[in-house]
Amino acid sequence: MTSKAIPVNANNLKNNGPEEGDLGSELFDESGDVSPWRLRFNTIYKDLRKKIILLTYPPGTRLDVNALAQEHGVSRTPIRTVIQRLENEGLAI
Repeated sequence: MTSKAIPVNANNLKNNGPEEGDLGSELFDESGDVSPWRLRFNTIYKDLRKKIILLTYPPGTRLDVNALAQEHGVSRTPIRTVIQRLENEGLAI
């Protein structure tokens, strides 16, 4: 079972409040259409990020990739990609 731990350092949570609203220009392809993959990634990313920021997942919580994949109805790959982005932001280790 693959899992990741959220860092204990609460300083990583400063100025990282949940973002509501726009999807960001990176979600659109050249024709202006929203990529289904990007939309799914963004939805999962915002959900996990919000849960970390709002301490639904308190520091030290282990994120189970398999359980998150099942919860979001996707394979493990999009979950791992989202967790990698959260790691880059310092919200997961």
